[in-house]
Amino acid sequence: MKNFIKTPILLLLTIISFQACTSEENIEETTSSELAISQDLAAKIIETANYKNDYNFLVYESANSSCEFPSMRCYFSNPEGDYFVFNTYEESLEDWLTTYNQIKTEILSSTGIAFTNEDFFIDQMDLNTGFLGMSTREEFIEYFESCNDGGIGTTVEYGVPFLEAYLNCDNTEKILALSGESLTVTDTQDLPAIQEFLQGINANNNTNYSLEDITLFSIYYKNIYDSDENINETDKLLNYFDDCLFNRDTTNTDCLNFVYPLELNRFNLQLEEVVTTTIETDEALAEAFGIDVGELGFVYPIELLGGNGSVITIENNEALENALNNPANYCN
Repeated sequence: MKNFIKTPILLLLTIISFQACTSEENIEETTSSELAISQDLAAKIIETANYKNDYNFLVYESANSSCEFPSMRCYFSNPEGDYFVFNTYEESLEDWLTTYNQIKTEILSSTGIAFTNEDFFIDQMDLNTGFLGMSTREEFIEYFESCNDGGIGTTVEYGVPFLEAYLNCDNTEKILALSGESLTVTDTQDLPAIQEFLQGINANNNTNYSLEDITLFSIYYKNIYDSDENINETDKLLNYFDDCLFNRDTTNTDCLNFVYPLELNRFNLQLEEVVTTTIETDEALAEAFGIDVGELGFVYPIELLGGNGSVITIENNEALENALNNPANYCN
């Protein structure tokens, strides 16, 4: 009789124990799934890790290079159309950072305009040894990686093919040229004038030019001192129109950066294990999310550094996604 009573009791305890274990496994699996980074959020993480504005690029590359620190022609340009050009001749990154911050302070004091690191652009790099003309990101990278002198001088090319979209940058005058004649235009309302200009050339020269044959030769706009600035070199024109600086998308910024080191959990639900990895660099972070999307999650809290110097503590995926969707909030 005693054995008969014990058997149901043991069976009941076994069922309860099994359900408890199953419940714990479900909780762990659900929790791991919720912590894993989604495909969309992973794309934002990779974009943030990979993008470097000119300021961050210069500081990172020069700090990790044995190359001679170059002289530079630089400028600030913000989405509101404020513009300021300056030259630096420092021989070290430390001295350059001091000069850079002094210039920003002087501009703020004299004009009331607070340029950010996101507004900083490198126009040209030159070496004190006399080698001149590095003016593209590719040349800058090559120099810092190999101390290449960039060549003696750079051939200056003028003009870019005309596109109607180029008329959309505000507050500018643009010089169009074709067959030795030129025309000044300002916005899309001038498109009829451009077509009339084209028809006149065709009539006078018995030609059949189209809009695709017109060259955009130069642009003029007002800087913060109400003086005319002129751009007429091909690389500079393309750089200008790539972002249409006055109307560029302010969501495409580098005003948020991950603070390292940070830790990632790699979830394997089938093997019921979690492996934690320490990440030290942007490159490692981008590489990790480029391979194991859906299996990775941050060990929170993590920190993001804002372009305005603020430190943002992130506690979960939702807060991270909200911050990366609104990076411009951390610029000023």
